[in-house]
Amino acid sequence: MSLQKRDEERRIQEENERLLKSLLKISERKPKYL
Repeated sequence: MSLQKRDEERRIQEENERLLKSLLKISERKPKYL
């Protein structure tokens, strides 16, 4: 059960990193949104 929770946390963290990277790309293209 704790293993499953750890796996879920890792998946969430990977998703967060992906979102952050895409946000950075968007802000690089459109700096006015900053």
